Amino acid sequence: METKPAIICHLDMDAYFAAVEIRNNPHLRGKPVIVGGSPNSRGVVSTCSYEARRYGIHSAMPSAEAYRKCPHAVFVHGSYSAYTYTAERLRELLAEFSPIVYPASIDEAVVDMSPVCDNFSQAAELAVEIKETIRSRLQLTTSIGVGPNRLVAKIGSAMQKPDGLTVIPPDQVVERLSPLPVGAVWGIGPVTQQELHRIGIEKIADLFASAKSKVLSSLSGLIEHVVERLTEITDALELHDEDYLEKSMSHSETLAQDIYDPEQVRALLLLLTDKVVMRLQRKGALARTVGLRIRYKDWQTITRDRTLAAPIQDFLTAYQTVCSLLPNSQIQRRGIRLAGVRLSNLDLICPPKQIDLFATSSSSDSSSALSDAIRAVRDKYGDQALRRATALIAPH
Repeated sequence: METKPAIICHLDMDAYFAAVEIRNNPHLRGKPVIVGGSPNSRGVVSTCSYEARRYGIHSAMPSAEAYRKCPHAVFVHGSYSAYTYTAERLRELLAEFSPIVYPASIDEAVVDMSPVCDNFSQAAELAVEIKETIRSRLQLTTSIGVGPNRLVAKIGSAMQKPDGLTVIPPDQVVERLSPLPVGAVWGIGPVTQQELHRIGIEKIADLFASAKSKVLSSLSGLIEHVVERLTEITDALELHDEDYLEKSMSHSETLAQDIYDPEQVRALLLLLTDKVVMRLQRKGALARTVGLRIRYKDWQTITRDRTLAAPIQDFLTAYQTVCSLLPNSQIQRRGIRLAGVRLSNLDLICPPKQIDLFATSSSSDSSSALSDAIRAVRDKYGDQALRRATALIAPH
């Protein structure tokens, strides 16, 4: 029996954080809105509205530079709880259209339309319905790409932003993608682009041509791999495809002023660990590796990590591990301008807990119950509803 090819839909929410802020505060509509740090701080732009992008503002730009480009922009610190809440509603909505939905990130999702569509014409009609439902229920817009595999669908979702729809059937892949720059291919970053440009490959058409001519280069393997992924006709997706599971989770904070007090740094790390562990728990995941990132006053950055004997999901173990990685003497001498906490080596499918028949203590159960209670309150009232006391002295 012949396997049915996949019809893949990739959704990319338009200026997501800014769009949620504007939806929740209609007075911001039509204004250049920047979500990120204050222009008087060392913060950076997380995202911005399309009105702000007209001034050349983009993600990861220092907030001070964004202010210089657009002094009348409205800076919003942002509410991660609002973004995660809306993302959950989006996933629930998408599950009404297909039984297979992957949350690729907080503002992206992949939907396998294969179980509900027989061809790309039907998929295009369904994509329009998804867009209209998102606009009606969430008051947000999304750009959608539909293709024979996830890479083509992701490229398509970026081709007509904002509020776009691009459908690329298998027989149109080469024609539709050829004029695009190689940087449009997800996974080809600036460094790889430079190397490709060096050997005369600037557009996706050049990739296709190079793969056929078997160009001799250290990048030949990469070129063949990318072209194979662009032109493959995939089977319907498996429900737990590892390609679309998050490989790590992290939170970091750039400080308005350098700090030299290890106690303040530990308070900041407590706040950051609390945030990332909450994400881990909401994902239903376990982490085996805990990492610390520190940037000193002189901009030197260090990263340290520790892989644990068993995967974890609890806050206390994660926090104690992070603190054990902290270079206390260096902090007092050199000062800290940024700190970050990272959980990696993830297992996104938690195994059932095994009960210890001979346990005399229920501390782990108590910790789990406490975590569940904290998460329930925050899910209902927002992440600021409960805060750990020590984190109140954390600098910002």
